[in-house]
Amino acid sequence: MNKYTPTLNLERLSKLAEYIKKQGWRWSLQVLNASVDAKRTVECTRFEGLTRPQGMTNFGEGVYYGQMLDGKRDGKGMLYLTDSNNNPLLFECIWEQGKVISGRYISIVNDTIDIYEGTLHEQYFYREGFGKWQRVGADSYEGEFKNNLRNGKGIYYFPSGNVYEGTWVDNRFESYGKLTKKDEYEELFYFKNEKYGICSAFKRTGEYLMSNIFCGGVLIGQLSLKQDQGIDGLSMKNLFYDQIREQILKLTNMRINKRAPILNSNKQSNLFAKFLKDGWRWDISFLTSKASTDRLVEWNHFQGMDCRAEFGALESGMYYGQMLNGKRDGYGIVYTTSKLDYKLIIEAEWREGKPVQGRLTITNPKNTWYSLEGALPSTMSFMAQESLQTRRVIHSLATLRMACKAVMVKRYTRMETYLKDNGTKVKNMELESTHMLLASMRLGSITKERKWESTAYLPFEEPQNF
Repeated sequence: MNKYTPTLNLERLSKLAEYIKKQGWRWSLQVLNASVDAKRTVECTRFEGLTRPQGMTNFGEGVYYGQMLDGKRDGKGMLYLTDSNNNPLLFECIWEQGKVISGRYISIVNDTIDIYEGTLHEQYFYREGFGKWQRVGADSYEGEFKNNLRNGKGIYYFPSGNVYEGTWVDNRFESYGKLTKKDEYEELFYFKNEKYGICSAFKRTGEYLMSNIFCGGVLIGQLSLKQDQGIDGLSMKNLFYDQIREQILKLTNMRINKRAPILNSNKQSNLFAKFLKDGWRWDISFLTSKASTDRLVEWNHFQGMDCRAEFGALESGMYYGQMLNGKRDGYGIVYTTSKLDYKLIIEAEWREGKPVQGRLTITNPKNTWYSLEGALPSTMSFMAQESLQTRRVIHSLATLRMACKAVMVKRYTRMETYLKDNGTKVKNMELESTHMLLASMRLGSITKERKWESTAYLPFEEPQNF
């Protein structure tokens, strides 16, 4: 048929015929005859072939045997054909007015038998809706399909006996899932088929074993988390762990988004060394006091942000913090890079997926860090967890840059500037001009006007960097 010649076994059966002889048809003859009626005839007719969407094989001519109504396939019927790659297919389906609705098809590609049973696209005959796919003698999947691919919720059965239950997007693992093995199970998180975040293992009885932390499919660290923190009503999923937070610092030493950090003689990035010396904005005891049963603490993917700030649009990164109803809400930390090759750690309080107040610690391309702390401008809009909508950011560091350019200094050593609403305190500096103090006060007033409150730490070793 259509220049396709099947290989026959010793019984003169093709592989497809051999499978049907062993496993049987989808419907017995008794079932088929029980569904007949006077309106429909049962005919053996020619199938005209079908041109399918790009990326799928086309169907050649074939043979249909089944019920017909008003000259169209309608009822139960079987269709045998070959595709444009000379692979045979057998459809046993329910039809309505010439359109396929649901049923089973068997295809043979490279001597491998694939079977699908479920709903189909009515015009192009591909997997659409809910069904079960099986590769004979290998793996199988039962769940949702879209555009012929695994899309949505489903369960995947591996030949080893392992079972994965989770979500798919275009045949790729996505979001949360559970991998069940013989003696244990793992709770996982995927982004575009790569493991992200905290993947914990448990015995089948529910007893916790250990956790691995991943970023982009790369194992960052392995640790054991205490389940009982002595806090009533809270589980390990509601609490922060210092061992996990420290993994963020490991990320600052790694190549992320194809951007490699500059490491010192101790193989530490500028951000790593800074946080190792000065610490985090909040200690773990404070974060534990903010834990609640309605918020989960997760390590998950940060989608990035379109941004007009000095450091440019933020790229993908990692978030560790509280989540509520699928959005970042509560206390959380982000590590990410920007398209202008800045590296950032954002420690903030989040509401409905947006940072409200906190601290940004930034390393610029010349490896100089600076830190901004206080209430975040209301116009700074980060993308919410699980949202693909890009939002523009109006606020930038241009205000900061303009003020720093106004600072005229010929000689100085270390300096830290503390900005407050009612004044400015400058310490540890040597100046040949009082213009620095005036410029600092000017920066304080601009800061207040732009609602960037509280404290700002600025490195002045190389002011020309700004």
